[in-house]
Amino acid sequence: MGVNKIGVVGDSKTVIKKCQRSNTDKSVIGAIISDIQNQKNRFQEIEFIFVPKAKNIYAHAIATEALK
Repeated sequence: MGVNKIGVVGDSKTVIKKCQRSNTDKSVIGAIISDIQNQKNRFQEIEFIFVPKAKNIYAHAIATEALK
């Protein structure tokens, strides 16, 4: 009994759009996007949601702390 549905929230519209697609990404972050796309089949339902940084203060705070 694991997680079947997941929502992934991010403040990068570009990354969210790339994760939503199923085509090969040849950009600089293409390998990371490929890894994410390969993991999508582990869930029955996965949703990638864009939330602007100004409205996503918790994710922004975690990301800022991780960069230290």
